[in-house]
Amino acid sequence: MPTSKNISDKAIILARIDYGEKDRIITVLSQEHGKLKAIAKSVRSGKSKLAGGIELFAENHLILLKGRGDLYMLTSSRMDKFYGNITSDIDRAMYAYDCLKNVNKLTVDEEGSEYYPYLSNVLASLNDKNLPLGQIKIWFGLKLLNLIGVEPNLKTLSTGAPLPPNKKYNFDFDHQCFAVHESGKYNQNHIKILRYLNSKKLFVKINKLPNKNALEVEGLSNFLLQEHLK
Repeated sequence: MPTSKNISDKAIILARIDYGEKDRIITVLSQEHGKLKAIAKSVRSGKSKLAGGIELFAENHLILLKGRGDLYMLTSSRMDKFYGNITSDIDRAMYAYDCLKNVNKLTVDEEGSEYYPYLSNVLASLNDKNLPLGQIKIWFGLKLLNLIGVEPNLKTLSTGAPLPPNKKYNFDFDHQCFAVHESGKYNQNHIKILRYLNSKKLFVKINKLPNKNALEVEGLSNFLLQEHLK
């Protein structure tokens, strides 16, 4: 998406790199302008007014000035939402870092605004400790697969015929769909979990989901995503 000279937009920090003695180079995903890189001057000094608005696991409002080359200049920053509960749980924090890293990897400069609502929602969901981490992982993994155009087929066999009920299945990675197998790893409940979470624009947990089923589906969705992140 072409960007104007000055940008005022909501943004989530994807990465920060120390630069020089006091500066940082930040990579952000903005709501309207996609992924941008900017230099934040003197943010590592104790008196910086910019530092509080470029925290990880937060939604911020940034004003960026277009400079020479590829970098913008950060001129104003304000934190709007901070998802601080994430940092108090090591598993959630590690996954949140993975979310930022994966979105950074899957997007290119000045594109990718379509990722913003999903990244915002996954951070908000991770911040709520009452929401199950495994289900969040499945949901966000499916959203990333959809965004990169490799959504798994959860409705039919490779022939186009509907998935027969009450069978066991394996996942056919060549055709990105399930295939009937008499000793298959997955059953209709696994597919229902994937269909339900895949259908939700915002994360909505499944109540009374057996932990074993969740772990098996999480493993599949994570494997599918990692295959496309290589």
